[in-house]
Amino acid sequence: MRFHAPGFAALLIASAAMADDARDGIADPRFGSGGVATFTTIGTSTVSAPRDVVELADGKLLVVGRGRRSTSFRDQPAVFRLTAEGAIDSTFGEAGLFLYPEAGLTAPNGGSASSAVELSDGRIVVVGSKVSFDPFQNSGCTVVFALTANGALDSTYGPGPGPACMSFGFPFALFYDAIGNIARGPGNTVFVSGLLGSGAPGSAVIARLDAQGQFDAGFNDDGLAYFGSTFYSGMAVRSLTSVGGEIFVQGGQGGTGPAVARLAANGQLVGSFGNGGIASVDVFPGQDENAVGFDVDSDGRTALMSFTYESTGSFQVAVVRFDAAGDLDSGFNADGQHPGSVGIAYLQPAAPGNTTPTAGVAWRGTTMIAGLRPGFAVAALSEDGTYVSKFGDVATPGIASFPLGTAWFITVLRNGGIIIAGTPSTKLLKLVDDEMLVDGFE
Repeated sequence: MRFHAPGFAALLIASAAMADDARDGIADPRFGSGGVATFTTIGTSTVSAPRDVVELADGKLLVVGRGRRSTSFRDQPAVFRLTAEGAIDSTFGEAGLFLYPEAGLTAPNGGSASSAVELSDGRIVVVGSKVSFDPFQNSGCTVVFALTANGALDSTYGPGPGPACMSFGFPFALFYDAIGNIARGPGNTVFVSGLLGSGAPGSAVIARLDAQGQFDAGFNDDGLAYFGSTFYSGMAVRSLTSVGGEIFVQGGQGGTGPAVARLAANGQLVGSFGNGGIASVDVFPGQDENAVGFDVDSDGRTALMSFTYESTGSFQVAVVRFDAAGDLDSGFNADGQHPGSVGIAYLQPAAPGNTTPTAGVAWRGTTMIAGLRPGFAVAALSEDGTYVSKFGDVATPGIASFPLGTAWFITVLRNGGIIIAGTPSTKLLKLVDDEMLVDGFE
């Protein structure tokens, strides 16, 4: 979509873009209000805790998280759709919002949606959680369901058949949502990850579901691929992706730090990647650490973020990059621009909010965009790991920070725009460079 503006306004924007101080990582004034779209209620329901933003084929945005009807005290998996400009698309669901049926799988204690994908036929497959607080055992399960392109529940899709809890055969009891992750597979198939209980033939599992949400017998015989002995699958956003038919899973590796597993299209570990199909690194030796989000580029390079909490009350944050072979990438931080070693860059607190990296990392061409928390802060790292000087604030080149709340994840759009989503309420911030603003006017 192209925008029209009075010639003088367009001239001002164009002049800024051509100036020596042209900037990237600025709020897009065409999105929401001054670059920010905030949602507390949609219709008579409340929405909160956004967990994923999906750019649809037509450029609209799908937001998943949880919501609550005005007549209920339970949260439900929630999905709503926005126009590319950040306004509620009222043609989706009920007034723009889908809430899982109150008497459905999420009874008796509710649940949430964690991620979604759009299939080639326009359907939307959502993965989320069911929670049941029994007085003797707290438990949860991963739930998978599909929506039509207009936001109606597809009663035929799922392992039930129809919407149902996804069982990997080894239940995992826990005190919080069993949040799974989802990625597009070939055709209208999807890959789903989840948690495993004791007795499983591996420490992690990936399932491939066919076009109707059933286990796909064409994948590893029964649709399930168990792997690893000490690898545990990541539960953070963006912990599962599919590139070129292969599956990448972000997680941890038996106390040695963050790890990435790479599986072939048949569900078997790619033995030439890392150590027998799993690449791992101890980023903060001797300390507990967490990997939060990752992304894989078209060349098979993997970028992820890791952090540890120190006794001083501060966080250490690092971006790690593996090459296509699962080795630490020799081209990243090779010149020591950041503290750390080749392949690992420890980010310094160069701007307010450079703390826990709950927003993860995403590729933007050859640039890595790292989301930081709180303050909706975003860092841009170039191919070699240096900060991108034109990105963000002039005083802190390479980092853009906005005092909006707590960022949870980031999405890079096809045109290079960046969406940061978080709380309070449901808040989305869109960043662009000023050349993109010029392209939006004629």
